[in-house]
Order: sequence, then structure tokens, then C-alpha cells
Amino acid sequence: DPKSSVDSSVEKLYSNAKGKTALAPEGSICRPTGQSSEGNDHRMIYSTHDVHPRERLSYWLEVATRGYVEHEFYTPVGQAFRGRLQIASLPGVGLSTFEADPHRAVRPERQHEDSGDILVSMLSRGRVHVFQDGRESSIENKGLYLIDPIRPFEVMVPEPSAHIVVKIPRPMLEARVGRTADLSARSITQSNRIGALA
Repeated sequence: DPKSSVDSSVEKLYSNAKGKTALAPEGSICRPTGQSSEGNDHRMIYSTHDVHPRERLSYWLEVATRGYVEHEFYTPVGQAFRGRLQIASLPGVGLSTFEADPHRAVRPERQHEDSGDILVSMLSRGRVHVFQDGRESSIENKGLYLIDPIRPFEVMVPEPSAHIVVKIPRPMLEARVGRTADLSARSITQSNRIGALA
């Protein structure tokens, strides 16, 4: 079982989150709460701060799905969940930052549509546990990790955290580092191929 070595705080998150799933609403409530422009850099800002508690989880799931990839979302804090996502448009890649309360994001087997992007993430605050391709990694201290959305994955965040995520087109990244299947859910260091690129 890949979760056997996850610490007790994450196990508590996993169990407490049952029944607190965010479901995407029929009508979109995904509206930006701010935006900024500087030169060619255009940023959209989304936050749960001014969203009614009963809509927060649906709002956040829709925001995160648009920003990253379709997934399921769980949180042990329910309607008290707080999150903020900032998305920037850059030539060739997508760059975003988000801050969020404890949560669990799951991309199950059935969500198998092709994804043209690979997610490379840096944890700027907090801890995260990543599961993909039978591997498990615990990331902290500004660690880097890679997720390939074309295959199922799970990300467990046991405490409030902050992340920087780069969406890189698959052909662009694989042209530099080769196939990424053996890099998913691993801590990225200078000793592996993508670490040297980072």
C-alpha cells in the first residue's frame, strides 16, 4: 500500500475528508476576484475570501480544474476552506501560484483524457505528499516535484501551504529531458535529468 508510510497527520486528513468532496456546479461560478497587467504579463487572481461558504468548495474545484486539470477534491475543513490562485500567461508555458488550506486532490483512473501539459511544482511553504505510478514522495523545504496528468495521481497537503506550478507542454519538456514517466512523484534534485534543467 503506497500510503503505508504516510505520517499520521496525512492519514487523519485522508480519513476526515470523506464526505467533504467538492462537486463542480452545473452553472459556472468561477469568477476572478482580481487581475493585473504589466507589459505582456497578464494575471488573473481567484480567491475564496469573498465567496459564500456554501459555494467555496465548488468555486475552488472549478478554479483549480481550469488552472490545472480535472480532478476530485477533498478537505477536512469543509466550508471553512480558504484558497487563493494566481494565474499568469507567459509565452509557451503556464505559470501559477496558489495558497490553500489542507486538502487532497485526486485524479482517478477514469479521468484519462490526454493532457498536453506536464506540471512541475515547487513547494514554497508547507508539506506535500505525492503519489503516482506506484511511487510516493514527501516534499518540503522548497522541494520540486513533477506530476503527469495523463495518468492517475494523488496529492495530499496536510497543512496550509503555498505552491508555484509551471505547466510545460509535453513535447517541449520531453525534448529536453526525455520521457518523464520515471520522473513523476519524485523529489527533483540536481542528480536527475529534470533537476539539472530546473
